Amino acid sequence: MPAVFLYNSGMDEKWARMDETTDDLQCSGFQIIQGKHDFRFSMDPVLLANFCSGRAGDRAADFCAGSGIIGLLLLAHGKCHSVKAIEIQPQLCDRMERSIKMNGVSESMKVIEGDVRNAAQILGFGTMDHVVCNPPYLPAERAKPGMRQDIALSRYELMLTLRDVCESASKVLRNGGRLTICHRADRAAEVLMHCMSAGLSPKRARLVQPESGKPATLILVEAQKQAKPGLKWLPVLNVYEDGRYTDEIYDIYGMKKEQA
Repeated sequence: MPAVFLYNSGMDEKWARMDETTDDLQCSGFQIIQGKHDFRFSMDPVLLANFCSGRAGDRAADFCAGSGIIGLLLLAHGKCHSVKAIEIQPQLCDRMERSIKMNGVSESMKVIEGDVRNAAQILGFGTMDHVVCNPPYLPAERAKPGMRQDIALSRYELMLTLRDVCESASKVLRNGGRLTICHRADRAAEVLMHCMSAGLSPKRARLVQPESGKPATLILVEAQKQAKPGLKWLPVLNVYEDGRYTDEIYDIYGMKKEQA
């Protein structure tokens, strides 16, 4: 889904380079640095951060952190105490590190250049209260030949599968800890299956559809480690109504319609 309500902030140029933009997250004054021609985040991580039921004291891990958007939003919304952001691409780690310094949250959010499959060795077993992840959505075999490697790694399961995410999350979570993940709706069965196989019981789920009557395109799931079965389906989230964003989407972005 497309990103919305994202504006260039015009902040101090010492943080962003010539091929980057510094954008306003419209939440607690937070900003983020993105590459002008690189993989830029969409609406999906914003919806994930909003769906996340994190608490102010949580120790959170952000798998496949990318630009750091989810970790920054969790901190901005007071949904965690600290974030360990794991990202395998060095250029994204560098950009995320500068975003963290720019926002003055270096004590709360740490960047780790590493492989999510090794998260337990990096973070320790059972050390996290919450794991959040907006993983690559598409199977590796669907990757297009000749695509830029950085974009391909962000979109396709070339180095990390959905199963890997769930298994690594289970290892780093304490008993009772939660994994919150967003994925394509057409892979919802896989999301639930891999969560359960890893000892994570799906507890909350929500489908996202472009507008009422259209097929869902995204699923948001929260699963809890070593929890009893019992899945609560939340009302479907519609992005558009009569060609405009719905009131809930405006609320998620902290805006009123007249501001857009």
